[in-house]
Amino acid sequence: VNYYGAPLPLYSDLSATLAAAGPAMTEQRVCLGKEWYRFPGSFFLPSSRHRPSFVRANFHGLLPAPFSAEPPHGSRASTPHFNDQNRENLSLYVPLRSCDFFVDLELPGDAEHLSHLRADWTVLSRRLFLDASRSRSWSRALYLPHFSNRHNSYAEYLVLSRR
Repeated sequence: VNYYGAPLPLYSDLSATLAAAGPAMTEQRVCLGKEWYRFPGSFFLPSSRHRPSFVRANFHGLLPAPFSAEPPHGSRASTPHFNDQNRENLSLYVPLRSCDFFVDLELPGDAEHLSHLRADWTVLSRRLFLDASRSRSWSRALYLPHFSNRHNSYAEYLVLSRR
């Protein structure tokens, strides 16, 4: 997977880093930005003390939330934060200052947003990710070693850790 494969190894790197640090004594927030929908699931986090959370970005619809009901009713229980109109629920967001880790894609237009974070954050892991809006459609559709990379543009997928 050459173009869009960055999230899986990136989350694997994050999981390995969290596991190597040992068990978390307090809850740690792994915050997801505009690329929240590429988060493969909580099983990439080593313990229940590592909580995926959302930072408000350019998506304004309904976000996923943990199941709140006990089994076997977990996925079928009606909860107040879900709605049938995909309306945004602001209570699902956390402020960035409450995050211990932050995962996002740094696109050229967003560079100012993430670059100002670099003073308070350390880059744990980074992977290249195809920037479809700045790459030609034929070079995205057909991968030719050495040739395609000259016609595609890439952005960085990052995992940041608070200093």
